[in-house]
Parts: sequence; C-alpha cells; structure tokens
Amino acid sequence: RLAELAQEIDARVDALRRALAVDARCFEAADFLAESLSLAGRHDEALAACPPAEWVGPVPLPLRGRRAWVLAARGDVDDAIVAMERLLELDPGYAWGRRQVCDWLDRQGRASAFRQHAEALVSRDPNVALHHAYLGDACLAVDDRAAAVAAFGRAVELEPADPYALQASVDLALERGALTEARETLERAAHAARRDLVDAL
Repeated sequence: RLAELAQEIDARVDALRRALAVDARCFEAADFLAESLSLAGRHDEALAACPPAEWVGPVPLPLRGRRAWVLAARGDVDDAIVAMERLLELDPGYAWGRRQVCDWLDRQGRASAFRQHAEALVSRDPNVALHHAYLGDACLAVDDRAAAVAAFGRAVELEPADPYALQASVDLALERGALTEARETLERAAHAARRDLVDAL
C-alpha cells in the first residue's frame, strides 16, 4: 500500500523491495515492482525483477508473463510474442497473456495471427465482451466485415453500454446503411446505462 501511494519511483521501488523482504513470494509486490520499473523506462532492471532477487521458489506464470510484457515495452516485441506464446502453450486459458499477444500482433500488422489468437480468446471465454471486441478488431484487420459485425454485435449483447464495442457496432451498421439497426443498438445501450445507474442507487 505504501508503494501505491509513493510518487517517486525510487520510494516505490524501496517499498516493494521491503515488502519482498517480508514475504519473498509476494507475487503482487514482484509484479508491481517490474511494472513500475518498466513504466519508468528502467527496462533492464524490470527484467531483473521477473523474478526479483528476493524471490523464493518456482516463478508463477503471471510473473513470467510480466517479463514478456517488459520485453515488449523495451521494444523487443518479437521476443515478447515468442515468450508469451510459450506460456500460452503451458496454459491456453491465460487470457491476460493472450490479450497482450493480440495487441502486439495488431501493432505489427500481423492480422492473420491476430485473428487466430482473438478466436482463441473467444473460444476459451465466450461470455467476455472484451474478447469479442478483440475478435471484431481482428476481423476488421483481415477485412472480414461480416465476422466483425457478428463479433462486435455479441460484445454489445454482453455489455450493451461498453463504449468501444458500441461505437464499432454502430459504425459498422451505418457503413452498411442499416440505420434501424444502429438506432436500436443505441437505444439498448441507453436502456442498459439507465439500468446500471438505478442499480448503483
């Protein structure tokens, strides 16, 4: 908690290392340490923190995934993809890691591979709106408009007020001249937003 409040990176790193001194297997501290160092541009130190010197025992898969994330942040995206895909072979259901791979492949313009990983996301977790949105983006990347419409449509069904999926779904409807569909999608989103507000009250 002290690290979360720290404004200066050195103070944050010191707090996290003290946390690891107390519990050498505290995953949250190790992950936050690597992330903080990388976001500060100290990528080599961040890699050394995956796991940190204080770590005891086997390195959990998410901390190994953080190492791949740091590689990508450092600019070694190809190496990051290879590293994360190895982890996905060990655990195909590692959704955070697969989403990172999707993002990296998308940035590289590797549309076909992006779609394969997005399809795997949906296959493993079909009731997660975000994963259908990833698939929608991947389908657009390979210019499969019909599949993108279906993917974003499903995302909106699962999360009617999600702004990204909603915008994409409406844009695709307008692109096809489906004005009634666009209006009905917006109306459902507005109704869902009002319901969420009432529930919050």
